[in-house]
Amino acid sequence: MKKHEDLDEIYADTWGRRTERLDGRTYQEFLDSEHWAHFKKVASERPNYQKCEFCDCTEVELHHTSYKWIWTSNELRCVISLCRQHHQEVHDLARTRGMSVRRATNELRKRYKPDYSQKNRVSG
Repeated sequence: MKKHEDLDEIYADTWGRRTERLDGRTYQEFLDSEHWAHFKKVASERPNYQKCEFCDCTEVELHHTSYKWIWTSNELRCVISLCRQHHQEVHDLARTRGMSVRRATNELRKRYKPDYSQKNRVSG
């Protein structure tokens, strides 16, 4: 068994995991839930969720790098902020290469090289 097996799941498994974690709910029901509303509020108050991780855009969406932690207290650990363009790029890369959303996110991190040394990555 691989040390980081869930990093290597295929794209289809990404959606299977999400369905499993949603426990019979649709993803839209999840997005409409009180849990997600509260989660977005908490995330939006954190400086590193104010800007796209890959560019300077401040119009962001929250992106799950893995669906493993949906509905858990660890969910914030696997969510990053991305602009619409980069959010779509992650999912397109995962789909076209048949890789997990997590691996696709990490591939784009290598490409865009975000500066994690900045405590608050929002300038101004």
